[in-house]
Amino acid sequence: EPGRQSAAKLTTLVLRKFPREILNDLAEYFYLPVAIALANEDSKVTRRLYELSLKSLFSKVDSSRMDNIYSMGWEWIRGDNNQLIYMGGCSLLVLIETGVGPVNKKLTEILKQLISIITQKQDSRSLMKVCVECILKMVRKKGVATLCRGYKTVVTDVAQACVSLINSEEKDTRVVTAKLVGALLSHTKHSPEGGVTLFREHTQLVSCAQSFVDRVNSPDLCEEETAQVVKNLIFLFTCLLREHDLTGLKYLLRQLVKKATLEAVLTPKQVVNRKCTYQLLAATALTMDSEELRENIGKFVKPLFYEVNRREQRGRRVEIVSHKLEEVKALAQQCLDLIKNKVGTEVYNQHLLSLQKRAGEVRTSRRSYRSRLATTDPVRFANMKLRKHTRQSSARKRKIASKSLNRKFKANTRKLAINSRKSL
Repeated sequence: EPGRQSAAKLTTLVLRKFPREILNDLAEYFYLPVAIALANEDSKVTRRLYELSLKSLFSKVDSSRMDNIYSMGWEWIRGDNNQLIYMGGCSLLVLIETGVGPVNKKLTEILKQLISIITQKQDSRSLMKVCVECILKMVRKKGVATLCRGYKTVVTDVAQACVSLINSEEKDTRVVTAKLVGALLSHTKHSPEGGVTLFREHTQLVSCAQSFVDRVNSPDLCEEETAQVVKNLIFLFTCLLREHDLTGLKYLLRQLVKKATLEAVLTPKQVVNRKCTYQLLAATALTMDSEELRENIGKFVKPLFYEVNRREQRGRRVEIVSHKLEEVKALAQQCLDLIKNKVGTEVYNQHLLSLQKRAGEVRTSRRSYRSRLATTDPVRFANMKLRKHTRQSSARKRKIASKSLNRKFKANTRKLAINSRKSL
């Protein structure tokens, strides 16, 4: 990689320092090898250097040469070969970012071709990512209003193409798709009737945004994706409140809270989904009026209260409670303080006391049930205890086995290193 980076730096310096006349005469000869190197490069640093090289080249050549370069990349994109399409997409991304050449005159043609590639070439992950990046760059540089002038259904078509990519196996594709949906959602943000426009004209975009509810509950949700998913859902919830569609909002919040509670019970070490849900609860509580929040306070306070007061199960070691769990508890406590300040101390304390009373009753009933079961049906009680101890012992064995495998791997690696030194 250092050698490739040095070559990319040299190419960038050559294209920056060479006179315009030489670069203008040999533009195609410089463009082709740099575009091939950019498409075949995996390192982000080296790719960025090659992108700077293409920017330097595009900024120095005249319009006729730029037309030739664009037509060359356009032929690659319109072909059937995935590698050539990817190479043309990488070059087109730099062209859009630079803003030179015939790209500004052919926005509709480029958008339609990129959308057709996304819908037809689902098997190529890298191709999906670069096409979505191109559309995202166009939306950010030109704006949705400019794109809609020549392509009326651009929002609907892009949202329909993005639905299948939200749950993609490739992490980078999911992140870029979430950013693209967020950019499309934000184009109604500053209009006075943004929620009305969104729900009446862009129903496909609304359904695409609602699919992020399932994304929050997905086990492969990553930290890079979390922030954008939360932003998209916050905007969707804001539009629901503008439309006074509290039924839809309650349904979505109920889904999120249910999945977050299951995650806390089944996989307490994983906190990404719960962090997403609690951030959404806090943002929705801030957006709602005080009266609406007082009427629906139970849906907000209940999951946060149980998160703050969750007890560790018996037999678990104290080391399991990592800083991430403490961070989630602190986030839940901050959300509770925020709701308390908005609805008032009296209403908040009344609901909190009812929750504490309910939690105490549940614990007491479970304790009494276990004591009754030990007296009335000792065989069933013994089987329950046996299953519990079996689960604990199997978990302990799995942990010991994983540690022993790690020790064996480290020992073998050390032996290989010693043998290689001896052979040298």
